[in-house]
Amino acid sequence: MLVTHDVRGGKGGAPDSDGQPQTTTTYHSNGGGSNGSSGRSGRRRTSTLEAGKSGEPGTFVIEVARDGGRVDRYDSLYDVSLVCFEHRNDNDDGVYEPEEKVFVGKIEIENIGGMPTPSHHDVMIGVMDDGWIAPATNDDGTPTALTLPRSLAPGQRHVFEREELALSLRVFRLQKPGAPLAAEETVRLFAELPDARRRFAGFDPPSAAAFGRIVIRFPVEISPLLASELGARTVLRTAGAVPGQGCPTP
Repeated sequence: MLVTHDVRGGKGGAPDSDGQPQTTTTYHSNGGGSNGSSGRSGRRRTSTLEAGKSGEPGTFVIEVARDGGRVDRYDSLYDVSLVCFEHRNDNDDGVYEPEEKVFVGKIEIENIGGMPTPSHHDVMIGVMDDGWIAPATNDDGTPTALTLPRSLAPGQRHVFEREELALSLRVFRLQKPGAPLAAEETVRLFAELPDARRRFAGFDPPSAAAFGRIVIRFPVEISPLLASELGARTVLRTAGAVPGQGCPTP
């Protein structure tokens, strides 16, 4: 028996006014379900928590490679400190007056660091510009300075026996009549490494201030004369004539 299939399509949708079938689309959406309930809390810890062990102390070492392959090791950097110095005024009478020149000498420096000072760079010593103190300058306007010998070993000292630093005391302008000028001032020094643009912060310790104290006077005061016996000698002393304190004898 021969069986044939019916391949005709089904009926279309409802016809429109022109008799054409129409298609109708229906949309469905689902807003999603609600959140589930929270889970149970975890169990409490059963082991004791302790801080870990401290690490071994670290070390700091500076290694300097020398010519020939040698390597030197140091525990700290070089550092320089002012030990003492002397000062004098231009005419050596011990009276410091405005606009007078002052000279600083016998400057003693110590390397208090743990390695030698640089062998290829200079450490310069100069006078700080402050208050009454006006350091002498070079032709280019830079302050004059002394050069510390290179490769100064740890604990080693250097004294500038002949070299001096010059400065001038600034001008005193009298504003109105009053008591004579008696201004206390302190000459302070600095050390710097120009190539590194670095000044040594602890170079001028408080103990060095005693070596730089001066009193600037104007006009000069004369101490009163005391009556003396016939034939006795009388010495005139100017008030405040105290020479610069020298370095202590080792």
